[in-house]
Amino acid sequence: MSDERGRPLDFLRAWGDRLYLFMDERQQVSKHVFTADRSQITESGTIISKGKDVSDEFEIGMKVIISYHSGIHLQIEETYTTSKYHRIVREHEILAPYRHEDRVAFNKKE
Repeated sequence: MSDERGRPLDFLRAWGDRLYLFMDERQQVSKHVFTADRSQITESGTIISKGKDVSDEFEIGMKVIISYHSGIHLQIEETYTTSKYHRIVREHEILAPYRHEDRVAFNKKE
Protein backbone atom coordinates (compact mmCIF):
# COMPACT_ATOMS: atom_id res chain seq x y z
CA MET A 1 0.00 0.00 0.00
CA SER A 2 1.63 3.23 -1.08
CA ASP A 3 0.13 6.60 -1.89
CA GLU A 4 0.85 10.25 -1.06
CA ARG A 5 0.35 9.33 2.61
CA GLY A 6 3.15 6.77 2.50
CA ARG A 7 2.31 3.61 4.41
CA PRO A 8 1.86 2.51 8.02
CA LEU A 9 5.09 2.03 9.97
CA ASP A 10 4.72 -1.65 10.84
CA PHE A 11 8.02 -1.63 12.74
CA LEU A 12 6.72 0.95 15.23
CA ARG A 13 5.18 -0.30 18.49
CA ALA A 14 3.14 1.81 20.90
CA TRP A 15 3.88 1.48 24.64
CA GLY A 16 1.84 1.82 27.82
CA ASP A 17 -1.53 3.49 27.30
CA ARG A 18 -0.68 4.77 23.82
CA LEU A 19 -1.88 3.79 20.35
CA TYR A 20 -0.17 4.29 17.00
CA LEU A 21 -2.65 5.53 14.39
CA PHE A 22 -2.26 5.75 10.63
CA MET A 23 -4.47 8.72 9.87
CA ASP A 24 -7.02 8.85 7.08
CA GLU A 25 -6.66 11.50 4.43
CA ARG A 26 -8.70 14.55 5.44
CA GLN A 27 -11.21 15.69 2.87
CA GLN A 28 -12.85 19.07 2.95
CA VAL A 29 -16.54 18.45 2.36
CA SER A 30 -17.65 22.07 2.29
CA LYS A 31 -15.79 25.31 1.68
CA HIS A 32 -18.24 27.10 3.96
CA VAL A 33 -17.65 25.36 7.29
CA PHE A 34 -16.60 27.78 10.01
CA THR A 35 -15.64 26.99 13.58
CA ALA A 36 -14.38 29.30 16.28
CA ASP A 37 -12.25 26.59 17.86
CA ARG A 38 -10.06 24.20 15.81
CA SER A 39 -10.17 21.70 18.70
CA GLN A 40 -13.74 20.92 17.58
CA ILE A 41 -12.45 19.48 14.29
CA THR A 42 -12.00 15.70 14.28
CA GLU A 43 -9.89 13.28 12.28
CA SER A 44 -10.05 9.54 11.80
CA GLY A 45 -7.40 6.87 11.63
CA THR A 46 -6.70 3.17 11.91
CA ILE A 47 -5.05 1.56 14.93
CA ILE A 48 -1.77 -0.04 13.80
CA SER A 49 -0.35 -0.94 17.22
CA LYS A 50 -1.30 -0.49 20.86
CA GLY A 51 0.47 -0.55 24.19
CA LYS A 52 -0.04 -3.30 26.76
CA ASP A 53 -2.02 -0.99 29.06
CA VAL A 54 -4.64 -0.14 26.41
CA SER A 55 -8.12 -1.56 27.00
CA ASP A 56 -9.13 -4.71 25.12
CA GLU A 57 -12.04 -2.82 23.54
CA PHE A 58 -9.51 -1.28 21.11
CA GLU A 59 -8.32 -3.70 18.42
CA ILE A 60 -5.64 -3.51 15.76
CA GLY A 61 -7.27 -2.39 12.50
CA MET A 62 -10.13 -0.55 14.24
CA LYS A 63 -11.09 2.87 12.87
CA VAL A 64 -11.27 5.63 15.50
CA ILE A 65 -12.02 9.33 15.69
CA ILE A 66 -9.77 11.77 17.55
CA SER A 67 -9.62 15.52 18.03
CA TYR A 68 -7.55 17.51 15.51
CA HIS A 69 -4.99 18.43 18.20
CA SER A 70 -4.73 15.01 19.87
CA GLY A 71 -1.51 13.09 20.13
CA ILE A 72 1.91 13.56 18.65
CA HIS A 73 2.68 13.73 14.93
CA LEU A 74 5.61 11.45 14.08
CA GLN A 75 8.45 12.93 12.08
CA ILE A 76 10.82 10.12 11.24
CA GLU A 77 13.36 10.80 8.49
CA GLU A 78 11.83 8.51 5.87
CA THR A 79 8.30 9.69 6.66
CA TYR A 80 8.99 13.39 7.09
CA THR A 81 6.95 14.51 4.09
CA THR A 82 3.99 12.38 5.16
CA SER A 83 4.34 12.82 8.93
CA LYS A 84 0.85 14.30 9.32
CA TYR A 85 -0.50 10.79 8.70
CA HIS A 86 1.32 9.10 11.59
CA ARG A 87 0.10 9.84 15.12
CA ILE A 88 0.70 8.49 18.63
CA VAL A 89 -2.24 9.12 20.98
CA ARG A 90 -3.15 8.12 24.51
CA GLU A 91 -6.12 5.84 25.00
CA HIS A 92 -8.20 8.59 26.64
CA GLU A 93 -7.79 10.80 23.53
CA ILE A 94 -9.92 8.43 21.43
CA LEU A 95 -13.34 10.05 21.00
CA ALA A 96 -15.15 7.12 19.38
CA PRO A 97 -14.62 4.02 17.27
CA TYR A 98 -16.52 3.66 13.99
CA ARG A 99 -16.95 1.29 11.09
CA HIS A 100 -16.40 2.74 7.63
CA GLU A 101 -19.17 0.51 6.20
CA ASP A 102 -21.70 1.96 8.65
CA ARG A 103 -20.66 5.49 7.72
CA VAL A 104 -21.07 4.80 3.99
CA ALA A 105 -24.51 3.20 4.57
CA PHE A 106 -25.58 6.20 6.68
CA ASN A 107 -24.54 8.64 3.93
CA LYS A 108 -26.59 6.70 1.35
CA LYS A 109 -29.81 7.01 3.39
CA GLU A 110 -32.16 9.75 2.29
